[in-house]
Amino acid sequence: MKTFECKDAPIRVFGLMNFYKNGSLMRLPEEVMELLPQLRQFGSRSTGGRICFRTNTKKLYVKLSSKTFIKDYAATQIASSGLNIFAGDRRDGKFIGNVFPLGYARTDNFHSDGTFELSGEMTDITMFMPKNEIIDNVYISIDDDAEIEAPTPYENEKPVVFYGSSITEGGCASRTGNTYNAFLSRWLNMDYINFGFSGSAKGEPELAEFIATVPMSVFVYDYDYNAPDVEHLARTHEPFFKIIREKNPDLPIIMMSRPNYACYPEES
Repeated sequence: MKTFECKDAPIRVFGLMNFYKNGSLMRLPEEVMELLPQLRQFGSRSTGGRICFRTNTKKLYVKLSSKTFIKDYAATQIASSGLNIFAGDRRDGKFIGNVFPLGYARTDNFHSDGTFELSGEMTDITMFMPKNEIIDNVYISIDDDAEIEAPTPYENEKPVVFYGSSITEGGCASRTGNTYNAFLSRWLNMDYINFGFSGSAKGEPELAEFIATVPMSVFVYDYDYNAPDVEHLARTHEPFFKIIREKNPDLPIIMMSRPNYACYPEES
């Protein structure tokens, strides 16, 4: 079989800004994590990243190499540490399986792998990267007589940027392809960046300054679950919005709020 790294052309990695600059699979740049050390654990991960290509192989072998193994007791290992793989047109692509670590005993760098059967017809492959892990590399092997091509382009030239809580990040989704932003990406053939930070997205102006520089087609603003109280939300929500708006005067901005009004009627 022929083996490629996820960083090899014509394979494309989407959703990770650092990758376009320096090949890193982390979603926040080092300078932002230095300003906001509470985001280092989350910013070092590849949450929202996707590995995309087209191939006509009949057997697809995928190996995931990670620098961490985070024990997430609120989610299965598939949901927290797995690589979630789809084949076919993104709007109606079929889930073909996961690559994820086995067992909770691992404390060092780990590898996990899997082999998947395909039709042999040229088709798109989309891999949603793990939520919790710091990824070293992903290796892709195809049949010797098969080809690998650049993926079908996403319909939006600039990604949709999501900023929010653990829900945005993908907490409690059954797998990474089932987060709400991943669903939208598949349904709309939409590129996106996931800046969801579990318990740690609190409307920091430093992060707003960074996000305001990201080329994007839409900004989805969704962090109120992380606000410790209504007063914090009142102090931070509008200033964060104004920072984004000042640098992006024509950008469509969608403000979302937590959906459980009945649980907090006095705060809504």
